[in-house]
Amino acid sequence: MPQSYSNNQQNLSFTNFDKQSEVTVFNSVNSLKISSSHSSLVQELVVPNPDSEFDIIDSLDYDDDDDAVFDQEIVYQRRELLIQELYHTEKDYVKNVLQALQNVYILPLRKNTKQSSFSFLGMKKPPCTEREIFWLFGNLEELLEVQYLGSNSDHVGYNSHVGQYIAVSTFERLSRYQPFKKFLESVEKDSEKGRDLLSLLRAPNTCILRYAKILTSLADNTSSMHPDYIGLLQCKQRVEQLFEEFRHNIADTKNINEVYEIHCSMTDQPFGITADRRLYLQGDFMQLNKSGAGEERAYFLFSDMLVYAKRKKFALQYKGHIQLERAQVREISKEEADGNSDCIEIVSSFQGVDSLNTTFMASPTAHVMKIADKNDLSKWKACLEAVIAKNEKVAQLKSKHPYDKQDAS
Repeated sequence: MPQSYSNNQQNLSFTNFDKQSEVTVFNSVNSLKISSSHSSLVQELVVPNPDSEFDIIDSLDYDDDDDAVFDQEIVYQRRELLIQELYHTEKDYVKNVLQALQNVYILPLRKNTKQSSFSFLGMKKPPCTEREIFWLFGNLEELLEVQYLGSNSDHVGYNSHVGQYIAVSTFERLSRYQPFKKFLESVEKDSEKGRDLLSLLRAPNTCILRYAKILTSLADNTSSMHPDYIGLLQCKQRVEQLFEEFRHNIADTKNINEVYEIHCSMTDQPFGITADRRLYLQGDFMQLNKSGAGEERAYFLFSDMLVYAKRKKFALQYKGHIQLERAQVREISKEEADGNSDCIEIVSSFQGVDSLNTTFMASPTAHVMKIADKNDLSKWKACLEAVIAKNEKVAQLKSKHPYDKQDAS
């Protein structure tokens, strides 16, 4: 054996390639002797057997590791999108809602109020009073300050704001006041000012739901090994608790917005919006007259009255309403309704509300509704009875405490 072999058994040596040669491969475990021709040896070294080589690679079994890395990347990208969404939506909310309300509405209105505070007859009237500014905007400036605090342990801004139901009724009343109406027109004609005032006033009420959705998803997409996991888990629990606390108020605010939308879409109604008015039911039924003939009407059962209107293409045409205080409701038979089934009769001694929201007495009047089916009849009758009973209770409390502070609306 050549000397070079004995010096390093790990080396691979080839000698005398012009004839049959012997190739000896040494390793620490065993030695193998392979005899081959020059052509076959070169083929094996330069172009190895593809089946045997790929069998070795395939047997390494890296699929599971690749899938794990791929899943981790998906989770990472999902978390990154949620973080970006939280950041950009909050940035947009501060700039285009809170700061817009303060700079475009609150500060100019407050300035006009102070400039006109000593005006006399014939002088320029302010769009609204300082008290009406508070009713309209509540603690929105406090919410803006909260955005820049270093610690959020004592943030209670939304607790106060979500309960500002009076804003809608104040807005509706002021929108009929000419100086305030002109102020809104001057602001809203400038496209750079953004959305209209009412939509901006509604925006803070949706924040809790947005926070709950994003932060819950962020916590759910964070590994328990991540350093932020504990903090995000606590944040998720807290924001879900806040959402449960605000659930009723958020639903109530949504109801107030529905009342306002119905009021704005209706024409010729002789009443305005009150802060305590809520919508309970709505539906399209037939109004029967004394002869038994019917006309299609859209009915809206509010907390204080039943309103009915005729649907137009883009609006509701007011046709009448029934005050529910001291009202009576009953299901009437087919004989009483001239052969019509599933009918409800509502009788109230109060008829009509003028533009100043004052009631006047009239002779008892019966109103007959033909409901679609028995199920709807039972639902509407039960709800009408509940609303009437509630109004009776409120009337009794007012009679016992006539000097209690009334609603600001």
